[in-house]
Formats: sequence, C-alpha cells, structure tokens
Amino acid sequence: MAGAHRLAGPGPAAVTPVLLLHSAGLDGRSARYLDLPATVLGPTLPGHGRRGRPRPDLSLADMVDEVAGWLPEPAHVVGLSMGGMVAQQLALAHPDLVRSLVLACTTAGTPTQVLLDRAAATEADPRAETIRTTMRRWFTAAALSGEPAEPVAYARSCLETIDTTALAAVWRALAGHDVTDRLAEITVPTTCVAGRYDVSTPPDVVAALAAGLPDARLVQVDGPHLAMLEEPAAFRATVMEHLARVG
Repeated sequence: MAGAHRLAGPGPAAVTPVLLLHSAGLDGRSARYLDLPATVLGPTLPGHGRRGRPRPDLSLADMVDEVAGWLPEPAHVVGLSMGGMVAQQLALAHPDLVRSLVLACTTAGTPTQVLLDRAAATEADPRAETIRTTMRRWFTAAALSGEPAEPVAYARSCLETIDTTALAAVWRALAGHDVTDRLAEITVPTTCVAGRYDVSTPPDVVAALAAGLPDARLVQVDGPHLAMLEEPAAFRATVMEHLARVG
C-alpha cells in the first residue's frame, strides 16, 4: 500500500505485528508515535497523505478492502478515531486478519448529518478555518498554546497539506458507518480507549461501544480525541497492557 510505514521494534520478529489505522486527516506516519517493542505497520489510508487525490465515491468498505489486500499477516489492530471504524469493519469482513483490537476514541455509529455538514464546511471554508476547528476538536487548549509538541505539530502539518476535497470525501465516507447491530459478531479481545477530554467521541460514546462487544474492556486516559498524539506515553502503556493481556 502506498505510503505505508513499517517500524521494527526491539521485540522478536515472530511476535504478531501491530497494525495502526490512523485518524481522518493524518497518515501512516502516525505509527511513529506508538513506539512498541514489536513491528508496527502504518498504512496510509485512501484520501490521505500522498494518496490524497479526491475520490467522491470513497467508502469505508474501500479502505477495508485495501487494508485486507495489503496486510501481509494477521495482526493486533489499533484504530484511532476513523481508524477504529475501519478496524471494526475489518474485523467483521476479514476476521482471520484480526488477532485483537484496540479501538481508541471511536464509535460504532457516526452522527451522519454532523459529518455531512463537516464535509461541506471543509470544501467551503478557507483552509485556515478548517485547521483551526479541527485542531480544537483533536487537542486540548493547553496542547495548542505555546510551542506545540512534535506529535501535535505533525497533526497540523497533515492538515496543512491534505487536499481538502479529498478530506471532505473522507468525512462523507465516515457518515455511512454504523455497525451497532453487528458488534456481537466481533469476538476478538478488545480494549476500548476513551479520552477524558474528547469532544468528538466522548467517554460515554466509547463506553457504549465497549458494552456492545462480547470481549471488551474500557480504559480511560487523560487525553483529548487524539489521545495517542497528545498523551503518547499513557496511550502506549494502555496498548502494552492490552498486548500483555491477549498474549
């Protein structure tokens, strides 16, 4: 898959790899901030990074099919926001490829009209306004004040370069996500991660996701929507605990 990142950690090569599916607006470089003692695979999903050509008909199913066709072997799948939606649908469509799940700051069903409105605003508003509103959804005010930490600066750089028409198509694709009635079919061990300060998918939304899964636990970290980037140490510890639990 174009734009894929493969980071080899210090662990043994035989360990099951970790697949990181990034948030909308980011790209495969997000995998750098997971920093695990295992191989971390970070594909750039369609509509993002150097793959950010506008695709008006883009769907989550397209993303799932690309990931399934590219993934070289079964993996522990970590999905952040949009990536968590892709991860849920990957587990349903290709259960043989998913050993376990970490679903972070995500939902089983999206607020359709909110995302359609966001898509329209992304196309109509100046890029600076899109960046401002998106960064405020993603991070706390403290993280955005002063000199930003490197992961926060990375997120801003993605928004500064992504094709806004392509990003609007991504928001429209997410508007069709709803697997609420199929959660019972996802039987792999799962950790659902909520950010205490997440305004996009608040803790109660993530708790509802966890409650619908047969083998899930809920963990809350002191972070915002992109908790993995603002609080990488706490997020990494949560993923490490998950991997130790599932073996």
